[in-house]
Amino acid sequence: EAHRATGDYAYVSIAKYFAKIKTNRILALTASPGTDQDKIKEICANLHISNIELRNKTHPEVEPFVKPILTKYEFIELPQEFKKIKHHLELAIKDRLIILKQLGFIKTTEIKSLSKKALLRIQGSLRSRINEGDFNVMKGLSVTAGIIKLRHAVDLLESESISAVNSYFSNIWASSKTTNVKAVKNIVSDFHVRVAYRMIQEASEAGIEHPKLQYLRRVFEKVVSQKRDAKILIFTEFRSNIDEILKTLDGFLVEKFVGQASTVGKGMTQKQQIERIQMLKNSEINGLVCTSVAEEGLDIPSVDLVIFYSPVPSAIRSIQRRGRTGRQSIGNLIILIAKGTKDEIYFWVSKRQEQGMDYAINSVSKDLVKKPEQMKITDIKE
Repeated sequence: EAHRATGDYAYVSIAKYFAKIKTNRILALTASPGTDQDKIKEICANLHISNIELRNKTHPEVEPFVKPILTKYEFIELPQEFKKIKHHLELAIKDRLIILKQLGFIKTTEIKSLSKKALLRIQGSLRSRINEGDFNVMKGLSVTAGIIKLRHAVDLLESESISAVNSYFSNIWASSKTTNVKAVKNIVSDFHVRVAYRMIQEASEAGIEHPKLQYLRRVFEKVVSQKRDAKILIFTEFRSNIDEILKTLDGFLVEKFVGQASTVGKGMTQKQQIERIQMLKNSEINGLVCTSVAEEGLDIPSVDLVIFYSPVPSAIRSIQRRGRTGRQSIGNLIILIAKGTKDEIYFWVSKRQEQGMDYAINSVSKDLVKKPEQMKITDIKE
């Protein structure tokens, strides 16, 4: 996983120590080096790379050994109840964006123009000015924090489940009774948020859920009926959504697979992770519902089907996830996309990044200064 060789990741210090021994060579491998040229250059510098060999799926040395992956994009319409809830949450966000604009911290109040990254940049900029003692900076920080929380609620609603967003607001309401954080206090007292939360509770009580969940159950019924020992991986972005997915798949042999750290629910130890992987290998279960922890670095066997519960805005993560299928036989991938939501944006972002990956690698490769003794992979004989 050479793409991890950035910042203070262990690979960096290991390579630095190893390179001191003059006779040593480093061979770094990755299926997903990235699309940002500066990032790729950083990886090459950290691992002392002086030559890049690119092998994509169509390369004659690779093609005979790679199985095709059949990909299906399932576009799903949100129910009207979801759209009404989203409308009220966006009105609450809009009110806060107007305040930020009045304070001079943003130029537009268009929600779609301000991504999560943009909001985090604004937050970081305001935090760097906190010692100025400016009341507007403090107010701006609080308002921005509120927007980020509400944007997260919209993301859960659009892409995950009513259960996940209901749990999220339940925690906010509970913390509001003990916290002095203004962003939280303002959220629970906001008219539009209160209306949205009530609608979420009513939908939950009425058994209304995200249509992705029932689609998942239909897929499991079809795949398992055709192959009893089928192996399926479901990737979801938020741990808070796993319980609802497992509840929907009740009756099937499915387990959760999460990391050790935990902010929502209980994490899993390495021993527990290994046990779950072994259960899948032994066909004791048909599926794992995973977070990003299962994307790379684990000995998970080739599976019959990988499902992205939501697209991810990263070529690296998309490549790593779908690489779990199509290893020994033809693979299958299903990507669930809620229409008119960030799912569609993330889908296109990832697609564009992948298309630009080869170009970025080739550009960096031309800039590398090769050592006279550098050996190409193509020069290595048996």
